[in-house]
Amino acid sequence: MIELPEAMVLSGQLRNALMGKTVEKVITNASPHKFAWFYDDPKDYEDKLMGRKVTDVSIAVEI
Repeated sequence: MIELPEAMVLSGQLRNALMGKTVEKVITNASPHKFAWFYDDPKDYEDKLMGRKVTDVSIAVEI
């Protein structure tokens, strides 16, 4: 698990790299690891994301 300061830096880097870009390809569940969480069925992600624009990148923190 990454620490909060790392998550903040990574979210800023992702925001700078992805803001305004359009999703052209979606791949889910391609590699078995413990650092992926899905809300709903991963098979539905392509329909939900294709053609959408990235409008923000943020972190969710639970204390």
